[in-house]
Amino acid sequence: PSLVSSQMANLQKELPVVGIVGNPSSPLVRYLLASGQVQIRNVSGSQRNALTQKKLQAVLMIPANFDSNLISQKPAALKIEYNNASQSSSIGQSTLQNLLSNYSQWITQQRLKAKGLSPDLAHPLSISTVNVASAQQQGAVGLSMILPYLLGIWSVTGGLYAAIDAGAGEKERATLEPLIMTVRSRTAMVAGKYMAVVSSSLLSSLLSLVALYVATLVQGKTTQSIPGISMSFSLSFAGVIVILVGSLSITSYMSALQLAVSIFARKFREAQTYLSPLTILVIIPGIFLQFLSLSSISNWYLAIPILGSEILIKEVVVGSVNFLHIILVIVSSTIFTALCLVLAARQFGNERVIFRQ
Repeated sequence: PSLVSSQMANLQKELPVVGIVGNPSSPLVRYLLASGQVQIRNVSGSQRNALTQKKLQAVLMIPANFDSNLISQKPAALKIEYNNASQSSSIGQSTLQNLLSNYSQWITQQRLKAKGLSPDLAHPLSISTVNVASAQQQGAVGLSMILPYLLGIWSVTGGLYAAIDAGAGEKERATLEPLIMTVRSRTAMVAGKYMAVVSSSLLSSLLSLVALYVATLVQGKTTQSIPGISMSFSLSFAGVIVILVGSLSITSYMSALQLAVSIFARKFREAQTYLSPLTILVIIPGIFLQFLSLSSISNWYLAIPILGSEILIKEVVVGSVNFLHIILVIVSSTIFTALCLVLAARQFGNERVIFRQ
């Protein structure tokens, strides 16, 4: 957000260059110059391709009868050309549009005064908007849109290569056969490999979460990450623990699934091919969650793998902790983890899978 806001601020600091096609001595042109919000360049109709070359941000076409129509109090048409594929051109068009709107209002006021009427007649309504959301609430909404699926991605990618190495990697190095000839049971071997994958994945999520928590403590109360919107981010220690539970729930069954797939794969790269789409499986629920209101969420949503965990994380961020939801996530993740571990154990106990080439 800070990078985006800084780029937007830099674009808004630069005065848009507006090309004038028509009468350059029109009072409107003098008004635009006096505003100090745009730069004026006189161009001809054949030079308007400068828009596509980004030499101009907008072109204002002033008809020959524009000023005479205003004097005779007839409608006066103007035309703005801009390049919507350019961000700077869109900003220039918006700035020019606001200036022209203000100029139109000024003309209306002058006409009313000339007739001895109050300029307020042109504005029968006075509307003001008040944002009652605190900086903390606005920051929580922004954080809740990105943190759930970021933690999901960290949970999956953190132990990805540990899982690949524990299965397909050992096959490729020919170290799996001596391992299964030891006195240890294959179930114990799967459990050991699973704990290694979970530890790697959980460590990745934990470090990322700790870094985020420290950042919320260091940055202070309020930041201006988006122009015109004050936001602050803060997470309580209890909130971090619940978020960690949500992250661990994803890690637990995804690590078991990754291990099962890795054992099935013959080579390291084959396992990479099989496991890479798992990242997409985590991102899709996170995107879906952005358009899902927490007030409309049913309890059964919490039983859905990945989605339930990400809902729990979002609830914690916005300050809406539901203990029933925590229990549902823990129970469902335990069931899915057990199923994935059974699958991994069966794969590891299948000679055709272990020794297939």
